[in-house]
Order: sequence, then structure tokens, then C-alpha cells
Amino acid sequence: MKQTIIEAVNKRNLLEFRYDGHLRLVEPHTYGVSTIGNDTLSAYQVEGTSDKGDVPDWKLFIISRITDLKKI
Repeated sequence: MKQTIIEAVNKRNLLEFRYDGHLRLVEPHTYGVSTIGNDTLSAYQVEGTSDKGDVPDWKLFIISRITDLKKI
């Protein structure tokens, strides 16, 4: 999963995945590690749903909670 995300960041591909029960379509920007050690993805969510309901918007995703990842 890490390599797919990093490749999408470098090639400016969109990513689609499920996170907290919501389908997300995002423009990935940065793969990194949080201050507490979680691998994270900083991305701009362009479509899909969110618990907060704010789409489009910037989001920070914990990689271990991402499922059904696809590069678009």
C-alpha cells in the first residue's frame, strides 16, 4: 500500500479508497509519519463522503485505516 500511495503522489494520480466506512476520491500530496508514529497521507478529498461532511477539503488519513485502495 505504501508504494502505491508514494507512486500516486509522484505521478499525480488520484486515489480511491474506503476510510471510516466512507468512499473517498483524493488528490494525494504527502506520505509521512505523524508525531505518534502513524504512517499518514495528506490529501485533498475531491469526491465522496466524510463524517464531517466537508468535501472538497484537505484531510489527513492514517494509512492503517485505509481499505480497498485503487490508483485512478
